Amino acid sequence: MFKTTPGHEKEYRKKVKELDVTYYTPFHKIKGYMNGKSPKEIIDYFERLNECTCGGEPKVMQIGGMGELDTHIICKQCGRGICQSIYDRESGDDPGCEELALRKWNEGMTQEEIRRIKEEKWEKKRLHEEDLIWKPVHPNNMPCNGTEGLYCLLFRKDEDKIYCCKWTIQYQLKEIEPMGVSTHSPVEAYILHMKRYFDVKGPLKYPKPNNHCEIGLAREDRPTLHNDDINDYGHFIRAYKTLEEAKEGALARCGWQRLNRETVINRR
Repeated sequence: MFKTTPGHEKEYRKKVKELDVTYYTPFHKIKGYMNGKSPKEIIDYFERLNECTCGGEPKVMQIGGMGELDTHIICKQCGRGICQSIYDRESGDDPGCEELALRKWNEGMTQEEIRRIKEEKWEKKRLHEEDLIWKPVHPNNMPCNGTEGLYCLLFRKDEDKIYCCKWTIQYQLKEIEPMGVSTHSPVEAYILHMKRYFDVKGPLKYPKPNNHCEIGLAREDRPTLHNDDINDYGHFIRAYKTLEEAKEGALARCGWQRLNRETVINRR
């Protein structure tokens, strides 16, 4: 005989349809549903949800799609709203976005207050221009090969591993004629690239540039940051007109890699 999954009993499924909760996807609108929660859990969630500071009743909306999830709690009387997403979690110990939204709603916060507090916290720990140390890129790490751009290494610990984000700014030289450039060609663009390492082995830096470097080490003997790895810029990010803009582009994206003054190690 078929047995109903706990939390999905008939009385819970009936009651949850009476609650003002809606789940939206690009293709569906589901009344009485929250992501990953049983009808009983949704009812429990609403029981913990306070009325608005104005005395109005709240409604809950979740918007999901492409791996993202937002939870909105909105007062049906005054319009006060709270929105929390998976990106609002500051650590792996934080609850899901629906619990974060409930907590801040019950505290009487507005979205503007949430934004201001978040910006103040980020301002205290974000990296600044002086935290990104740029060094010249010499092909195969050999100065005699000239300079093709700049690179910057940033590291953070992930449990027992070292994560690294390498930013590279490649100089794009102006063509004198089709397919023709020289060392005297002016730079017409600064191309920002990013490469990520999820388990760095060996020194947290490239070897000192040397015109007599050996680059043919057996692969099993190579550290992660070996001489010819400097030639691998990773993924294209964006082209900029000035070097300053390219550096600002890298700095602005550090937060997306969870690189800040609290997480970054070996800043040099």
